[in-house]
Amino acid sequence: MTPAETRDRARRNLKSAHTLLADDDADKAAYLAGEAVELILKARYCVLNGLPGLPSDNKDLRQHGLQEHDLDKLLTLSESAHIQWRAMNEIDWSVASDHNNQDRYTRPGSISKERAAERIAQTERLLDGLVEYEVVEACQAVALELATQGVTLNLIAWCLTQEGKWTLIAASLWFDCARTRVRRMAQLVSMICARLQPDLHDLIKNTLDVFGVSDPVPTTFYHLALQMDGGGLRLENSTFLNFDRMPPPRGRLENSPLLVKNVRASRFEIESAYLIEVDTTNLVFR
Repeated sequence: MTPAETRDRARRNLKSAHTLLADDDADKAAYLAGEAVELILKARYCVLNGLPGLPSDNKDLRQHGLQEHDLDKLLTLSESAHIQWRAMNEIDWSVASDHNNQDRYTRPGSISKERAAERIAQTERLLDGLVEYEVVEACQAVALELATQGVTLNLIAWCLTQEGKWTLIAASLWFDCARTRVRRMAQLVSMICARLQPDLHDLIKNTLDVFGVSDPVPTTFYHLALQMDGGGLRLENSTFLNFDRMPPPRGRLENSPLLVKNVRASRFEIESAYLIEVDTTNLVFR
């Protein structure tokens, strides 16, 4: 299975878990949620290590450690331990990981309906959190690729609006020309999607909003990022995300990407936002 197919199977597990829980079969519901966690982490491992999918050969599975059913070990293998506190919604790993592959053989009534419901909820948070990370990493890679071509993206922010919709905000002089803006928007979307599994493409398509660098929307984010980076402001409930893979050149936000919450930027009411790329080189604030 490809990572996209593996995640789709996890989503189907969660859908079935909700149905079973509604039918008062908490044990099977909890088991399916635990199996979904295993699938989510294995999909993440494949993406991080450039594997086209889960190996079908037992020898290859063992070589990568993917024969494991121990969720704590899989969390480490997929480099996802930080997701517990650095995603938009904090994840209670002790609940999400409360799973044993032998749980299918436990006697009925071993797990309460409330416990099963919480395990499902935490698994859904884990899935959302790792998907968010993959989008952030893809956007980071595209920003660096464009920089090698002489294109500066002064801002990329992956935002969740108050209405619960995802919006990708980008600002650059590259978008200032009306004649080429639509083509360049399509190019940016295509470059990001090329780095994502097919199941995540719809998160990017039709969600991009671009601006000139002096528009009030990006300017709000610039000021916010600079204040946070300089230590002058720490938003309540804000969280730093440190990927530690791409050292920023001069002029870029040193701690990017950042996760910030409750931002008001012109026409946007942002519930949460990942500030993926913030480059204030040669910008003049008015």
